[in-house]
Amino acid sequence: MKKGKLSAVVFGSLLLIIAIFIYTQEKEKEDNVHISQLSEEEQIELEYYIESLQKEGGFFDQVGEELRKVGYSYQTVGMINSKNDIRLIIVIPDNEVVTEQKKVGVKKIYQDMIIKLNMNLKAFKIQVGHIDDLSW
Repeated sequence: MKKGKLSAVVFGSLLLIIAIFIYTQEKEKEDNVHISQLSEEEQIELEYYIESLQKEGGFFDQVGEELRKVGYSYQTVGMINSKNDIRLIIVIPDNEVVTEQKKVGVKKIYQDMIIKLNMNLKAFKIQVGHIDDLSW
C-alpha cells in the first residue's frame, strides 16, 4: 500500500511540474506576441525615441541635473513600452527617509521637465520610494 501512495505522490508531483512548465511557456509566448505586435517601422521609431531620452543632454540628463540641484539622491529604473506607455520607478536609497514631500518633489521635477520638453504627461507613470516598496 505504501508503494501505491508513493507512486501517486510522484505522479501528482510530475503532473504539477508539467502544468507549471506549460503555463510558463504559454505566458512567455503571450509576452512575445505583445512585444512583436509593433511593426518594424514602429520598433525603429521607438528605438530612436528611447535614444533621444537617454542621450547626453536628453530628458534623463536634464531631470538628473534638476534632482541633483535640490540634493536628491536617486536611481531611475524604467520600462518604455511605447511613446504612450513609459513607466519610471525613482528609487531613493534605503538610508534616506522617503517622505510624502520628497515623493511629490521628485515627481514634480519629472513632470515639469516632461511639460518643458513638450512630451505627453499622461504617458508617464512615475513611482518614488525605496526599492522594496515599489512595483510595476
